[in-house]
Amino acid sequence: MSSAPDFMRDAPCARVNPEVMFPAPADHKGLDEAKQVCAPCEFREQCLSYALSPDTRIADGVAGGKSERERQRMRKPKVRPYRIGPLPPKSKRHAPAA
Repeated sequence: MSSAPDFMRDAPCARVNPEVMFPAPADHKGLDEAKQVCAPCEFREQCLSYALSPDTRIADGVAGGKSERERQRMRKPKVRPYRIGPLPPKSKRHAPAA
C-alpha cells in the first residue's frame, strides 16, 4: 500500500477528524461538511485526480470536493448512440423482424 502524497499532508483535511471526510453516503449534512473542508483547499484538483486514478483510487468519503457517488459518475464512460448520418425516410426503412 502506498503512502499519501505530500500534498495530502498539507491539505485542510489533514487537520480535521478523519470521520468528517468519510460520512455515510446518505448523510447529506456530513457530505456538505466534508465538502466545506475541501472548498478552500489549493490541492482540490490534485486530490480529485489522485482519487480518480486507477492506480490510487479513493473509493470512500469526500476527495477533491466530490462524494463517492459523484466520483463514480465521473469514472463511468459516457455512452453515445451509434449513428452515422441522418435516418432514411420511413418508406426506405426496413421493417423490424418478427
